[in-house]
Amino acid sequence: MLSAGLIKRQKGRYSVTSFGKIVYKAQKLIGQGVSRQWKLKAIDSLEMNLGSSLQRQEEIVKIMDLLIDNDEIREILSQPSQNKYGEKVKVATAAATGAAAAVVTEAVPSFLKKKG
Repeated sequence: MLSAGLIKRQKGRYSVTSFGKIVYKAQKLIGQGVSRQWKLKAIDSLEMNLGSSLQRQEEIVKIMDLLIDNDEIREILSQPSQNKYGEKVKVATAAATGAAAAVVTEAVPSFLKKKG
């Protein structure tokens, strides 16, 4: 953990580094995404089946607000991003969330994971 830069030792005491705090926050967000994976899949399904008209997008946002109770996840889902072709795509699909959770869960030391 020291060599990864997640913690530092100063005067015989260990503390979490700024980088360690970021890694912890990311791992926590991924865990929240994993616990809501079925809801994220439902949103993806709606987006694929309802199309992209403005009225349909408003309906999807209303449903997303009902399904997703976490403001941070809701904000991520509502942010468009640009792919290499310049098309708008949604950020954070359920599959990517699940895959990232597996990677981060193995990489983050257990003492950085908040209990409870």
